[in-house]
Amino acid sequence: MNPSIIYYSAALAPWKEALNTLLQDTTHYEHQWLPFSSLAETPVSAMIIANEQDLKEIDVPYIGARKVLMLVRLWSLKRSASAIAIGANGCVAYDDLSRIASWVVAELARNRWQAQSLDHPSSLQTVLDAIPVPIFYKDELHIYRGCNRYFCEFLDLPKERIIGHSVYDIAPRELADIYFEADQTLLAKGGAQVYEAQVKNALGETFDIEFHKAVFYKSNREKAGQVGAMLNITERNQLMRRLEKASRIDPLTGVGNRREFNIAVTVALKKPSVA
Repeated sequence: MNPSIIYYSAALAPWKEALNTLLQDTTHYEHQWLPFSSLAETPVSAMIIANEQDLKEIDVPYIGARKVLMLVRLWSLKRSASAIAIGANGCVAYDDLSRIASWVVAELARNRWQAQSLDHPSSLQTVLDAIPVPIFYKDELHIYRGCNRYFCEFLDLPKERIIGHSVYDIAPRELADIYFEADQTLLAKGGAQVYEAQVKNALGETFDIEFHKAVFYKSNREKAGQVGAMLNITERNQLMRRLEKASRIDPLTGVGNRREFNIAVTVALKKPSVA
C-alpha cells in the first residue's frame, strides 16, 4: 500500500521534524511529508496540517473537502469552534505535539481502513441513478456528498472526481464563484432556489443550466445541506434568441421592422445627451 501523504504549511518545516520523530516512535503507518502554499494545490481528502496564519481567504472554500488540522498560537474553545465551522477537522495549539500526533495517527489509520473497505450500493443510490436528470447533493460546507450517474455523465467526470470535492475543485473559478454564492444564499435563507447559470463539462463544452435546489435538514432541524437538479435549457434559450431576432426582422426585406426601430429609438433616448 502506498504511504499516506501529509501536507503541511511551509512555515511549519522546523516543527515538522520534531513531530515526525514522535510519530516514528508511536506508529507503524507509512507516511511522507509535502509542503504546500495554497490548498488549491492539494488533492481532495488530503491530510493537511495548516498554520492558521498561512491560510488566506481564497483557501476557505477548499477546507471542507480536505482533512485539515488547524494550528493556532493560542488555543481556545472559541477558536476551535470557528475552525470547525469552516470545515476543519480539528484545531490544536501549535506546540501541542502530542495532540497533533494523535490526530495524525487517527487519520492514517482511517485512511488505511477506507482503502481496504468495499463500497456497497444502497437503495437510495439505485433510485437516484434511475432519475433521468443530473441530481446532486452537498453538505452544509458546500461539499458534494452524492450524485447520480447522469450528473457524472453530464460533467464527463467519474464519481470519485466529484464526491468529496467542492465546486472549486471541479469547475472553473469564474463559474464556481457563481455556484458558491448561490449555495451560501440558499443555506442562509432556507427553502428552495431556482436560478440559471452556465456549466462547463470536462470536455470544455458549455451549457445553459436551470438549477432547482432545496435545503434538507437533520433530525434536530439544523440545515444539513442542499439537494439539486440540473435542467439543460441550452436549446430552449437558443430558440428564444432566434424567435426574438425573427420578431425584429422583416421576412421579406431582411431588415429591421418597426419593432426593431422602436427598440433602437428607446435605447437612443435613454442614452445621456452630449452637450
